[in-house]
Amino acid sequence: MTAPPRGRDFAGQTAAGKPAPTDAVDLWAQGYTAATNVLDTLPGPLLRVLVPRLLAVGDDTHDDPRYTAGYRAALHEAVSPQPGTMNAWPTRTGHRR
Repeated sequence: MTAPPRGRDFAGQTAAGKPAPTDAVDLWAQGYTAATNVLDTLPGPLLRVLVPRLLAVGDDTHDDPRYTAGYRAALHEAVSPQPGTMNAWPTRTGHRR
């Protein structure tokens, strides 16, 4: 079995299939979009379980830090209480965030 290729191919894609970004904003936006696409596939109750576990995992060394920052921003947003909503849940101490 051969290892997957690294770097960019001729179609302007990275070996992982992500579009080759042109600047930092594109990288951050791609990471954010990738996370929201994954989060959209999860049932609501699983968000409270899976997202904190994903945030606890270390960053992938193969991803650009700007891509990872966008991905993590979407994860944080998914579990953060939004102003004016009732999506806050009790913490370990029993207090609501």
